[in-house]
Amino acid sequence: MSASGPTYSTLFRLVACDHCGAPLRTEERGGAASCRYCGAVHSVAPRDDRPLSLFHAGAPLPEAERLARLRHQATRQRAIPSALAALIEHDEIPAWKLTEATQVWQATRREARLHGGTDAGERLLHLTVLISNAHLRSRAHDPARHRALLEAALDAVHLPRHRQVLRGHLSRAAASEGDLDAAEAWLAPCDRCSDDLESDSAWRITLAYIDTARCRFGHVLDLLGRTANEIPLASSAVPMGVLLRGNAHEQTGNGEAAVESLVAAFRGAGARVSLSLVREQHRRMCLCPRTFQVASHAHAAAAAAVVSKAAGSGSMTGDGWPIIILTALFVGVAAAAFIGDALGHAAIGLGVIFLVTVGSLRSLWRSRRLASLYEREAARQTRLIAEGAPAMARVIASAPTGVTTVERQQVHVEVQVSPLDSAPFRARVTLLLTAPQLAALAPDAAVTAWFDPLQPGGVALEVV
Repeated sequence: MSASGPTYSTLFRLVACDHCGAPLRTEERGGAASCRYCGAVHSVAPRDDRPLSLFHAGAPLPEAERLARLRHQATRQRAIPSALAALIEHDEIPAWKLTEATQVWQATRREARLHGGTDAGERLLHLTVLISNAHLRSRAHDPARHRALLEAALDAVHLPRHRQVLRGHLSRAAASEGDLDAAEAWLAPCDRCSDDLESDSAWRITLAYIDTARCRFGHVLDLLGRTANEIPLASSAVPMGVLLRGNAHEQTGNGEAAVESLVAAFRGAGARVSLSLVREQHRRMCLCPRTFQVASHAHAAAAAAVVSKAAGSGSMTGDGWPIIILTALFVGVAAAAFIGDALGHAAIGLGVIFLVTVGSLRSLWRSRRLASLYEREAARQTRLIAEGAPAMARVIASAPTGVTTVERQQVHVEVQVSPLDSAPFRARVTLLLTAPQLAALAPDAAVTAWFDPLQPGGVALEVV
């Protein structure tokens, strides 16, 4: 709520100034208005509240056929336009790129509004959603600017899918502010029978969000399904679906199902970070207040156990035993050749005993030294996973050290870690990896990293 009333009310218009991007408020019917920041004069049109189902071709499909179409689309993920790649790190806009992204958004908005092209609309939708997410993450979140961003983009796009996704964001923002009447008003024109997965997911997630705010948790489970595979969702909607479903399970007394669904969702590459970000963006909803922490601890414990093993478990090969045995045999054979069989056999025995004893002491000393190093590294990485901050990382390179165990190979893994609230940095981790783990950490692979914000140089990688 703002000092002047509900920020997301549909009883007035609030769009971004074409020149400076500041919020510009007019009556619901639009009209002329001057920006109070830069003085630019605008003519704002009335909001287009036509039902989006009007643009749906043909009669609605039978529900079973519609769900089958949606499920087929769930195997594909809509790619982020390549023109935006320079602004994005791990599907988010980092804080230090937000100013540039906002400038690109203004230019893209003008292009979409003037020319109405599908390509410009697609770029504008992605930029708007990403900048909106950055607004929601910020502790200095300005609801008026957030709404102006979304409503201005809604004016500029033309495809029903684009409009439905943006209305979903406006509706959820209103619900998060506690203005449920406005939330339902934003959602009202949306198509509830769309056979487009993004459109259906926008409507379904938003209605579940409103039902969560109204404590209708049974209806949330009806909308989203009681398990992850029951109802198809667009990939962009999956994290919110996981949180809303888990919260509904928790609030209806089924905490075990909530924890299980969250732990299962955490297993995907970067999923723990993604879910944490979405939960933080919607912190006012207080989703999964108890079970998220329980699931996080369970996931961190499992990840720490894997990382602890990867940081240095098993017995090293190449400790010198082949050389020791061969040397003993060589000494014995040489002795047998020069001083006779009886004394030679004795020499063989004494040589073997002597060299094996020396080798054992050497191997024991080396093993204890290595074990101490590995235990300290394992403890450090375990602590980072338990207490550190998660972030997305990208593998730059990996190089074997030449050290192996029975089932593992030691490698140096170099990564670029991209915290959302600070500049990216590079780090190197030494791990003992199985063949599948090594394959999962191939160059350019995405991985969850845990780091200490006060000492960001050291990281732990979440190895699965």
